Amino acid sequence: MSKSYLKATINLDLIADELKRLNKRYITIKDFSRYFGMSHKTSGKILRHLEKMGYVKRFSTSTYSIIRDPT
Repeated sequence: MSKSYLKATINLDLIADELKRLNKRYITIKDFSRYFGMSHKTSGKILRHLEKMGYVKRFSTSTYSIIRDPT
């Protein structure tokens, strides 16, 4: 049996907008993965990219604060 792979493109700006609409100050990797329906590993990668873009800031090992007005 061979393995199948799927590559997908995600618009991180839309993800960031959705995070702002949650009206939460913080989000955990676990909550993110439940809300967006993806694995913890993928959720962590996306949150790290969002941090580089200035949309979130790492608060602890698994929690990020959501930045309302990125600069």
